[in-house]
Amino acid sequence: MWRAHTLVVVMIILAGGIIGVSAELSTEYSVDIADSIEDIPAQTVNTEWGNATITEVGNERLGEDISISTSAPNDESYAIRIINNDQTQIKGVFDLNGNIDMSFPLDDQYDPGTYVIALTKDGRDTAVEVEPFIIKRYDISQSVDNVTKGKTITVDIELKEVTSGVDKLQTVNVTLYGNDVVRSAKATKTGEKSYQAKFTTDELSTGSYDIYTGVETDDDIYGYTELIGVSDSISVTVEEIEIHQRSTPTSTPTSTPTPASPPPSNPAPAPAPAPSPTPTLTPTPAPTSNTSIDVTRSVSSTEVTSGAQVTITTEVNGANGSVSINSTYTPAANSAAIQSTTVDGVSASPVLSQATVNGSTVTLENIGTDVTVTITEELTVGERVNVTHNITGNVTVGKETFEVNPMSVTVVSQTGPEEPQSVVDEYAGEDGKIQPRELLEAIADFRAGELQPTDVLEIIAAFRD
Repeated sequence: MWRAHTLVVVMIILAGGIIGVSAELSTEYSVDIADSIEDIPAQTVNTEWGNATITEVGNERLGEDISISTSAPNDESYAIRIINNDQTQIKGVFDLNGNIDMSFPLDDQYDPGTYVIALTKDGRDTAVEVEPFIIKRYDISQSVDNVTKGKTITVDIELKEVTSGVDKLQTVNVTLYGNDVVRSAKATKTGEKSYQAKFTTDELSTGSYDIYTGVETDDDIYGYTELIGVSDSISVTVEEIEIHQRSTPTSTPTSTPTPASPPPSNPAPAPAPAPSPTPTLTPTPAPTSNTSIDVTRSVSSTEVTSGAQVTITTEVNGANGSVSINSTYTPAANSAAIQSTTVDGVSASPVLSQATVNGSTVTLENIGTDVTVTITEELTVGERVNVTHNITGNVTVGKETFEVNPMSVTVVSQTGPEEPQSVVDEYAGEDGKIQPRELLEAIADFRAGELQPTDVLEIIAAFRD
């Protein structure tokens, strides 16, 4: 099969603008998948061929056909390709012109997972449009009830297996979005095929939000987690708390009748009115700010060998009410996991706890006042030496956010830092050559700012040789 060798080179040019080519794919071409899920939040994905805005995802079943429609100029030749998560072409139709309607059978060449339909021109060198689709292993159903502000949104999920085979399910992730907010939560297993996810509403505005669920594997496609199931969206409304006020009746004064005879000349003094009790004023406490919050972060080692694990400990002293601790790893780690979460030394259950190769988030609610929150994360670094993983992030307590001092972990060789070598040798595989996988790693490092344009051009030259 054809592998996307030359298209990989184009991604470097598109992503970094080495020779001034635009970073966006063409607006003259489009591809639509019939009956796709169109109500997902728009997102820009860095594909092998440049940045593409994804607004829909095909949701297909093995053994059926996928139907697509393309829009393209009549005077330019292009191709339709279907690429899997190994960047391998499964299908290809070439020398097309203008608008096309076409179907492809999803036969035994495919497995459940995520795929990309790419329109390419200029031979195999330039992609002009991409659209992802999923061959699902699971159908997903969701249910959720509307809530008032301050309550927790609870999403119940049921999976139904529609394709047999090796089960690669790793995580069920639920996304809530709307009103300029996007949140994700890892669902907890509650039954054989049942899951549940929760979202706090403390920092959500009132209004309607959409929710959808994805079933993820531990594979990826262009750096994004592979899916083997995705749901349609459902809506949930966060409502304002109703406050019922008791009305106070208003008395109507009555007029005093005029006396029929004049008052006596020396009237008896009227009794003095009884003194009214003086009200006692209770001062309203002023809102407190988290000025006494102290945040510290430490790592078990700042230098480790290839593939080693490192522990990150974040401690928040003086926390009140709710706390959210966020970390970002740059470049991405090989793997990451939350090891423990405690409040004043006692194990706690977060409403959100997730870790990916790119970072982590832990959120706790109703933790009390003036407590110490501690989380530990475990990262596994990459195999390449002389790479520094930067760990940044922030902590939000109530409505105040505090930046965490950045930390770094450098990968060194067994005997210390490696002697300087050529950038090609550093990325070459065991056979001493630059293969597509090594070239994709170089692309990711270039986009992360670890490689210079001259380094990338040197790797491209070695790849072409």
